[in-house]
Amino acid sequence: MRHNHAHTYGVVTGGVLAALHLGWSLALLLGIAQPVVEFVLRLHMISLPFLHFDAFRADLAIALVLITGCVGYVLGYTFGFLVDYCDVREEAHGRRLHPFAH
Repeated sequence: MRHNHAHTYGVVTGGVLAALHLGWSLALLLGIAQPVVEFVLRLHMISLPFLHFDAFRADLAIALVLITGCVGYVLGYTFGFLVDYCDVREEAHGRRLHPFAH
């Protein structure tokens, strides 16, 4: 049985979070973030008259993508480590301890 879930889960989780924040940064750059957020809030019957977005800054956008990617990697790695731990425990005791068993 393979036990390398930690790195795989970390890369996938970090990549997804980084991609989402890259998309958000692009929305800010293109000037469509404000209307989209206002539309979504209106659908939820929420009114925030003080809501506004600052001008796009590339340095902050890069930091946002990198930091969320790293945090996502750590979270995914932790989850993958727990999956691997349960796999080892399962093999040692011969019983199924989690729903992701192979």
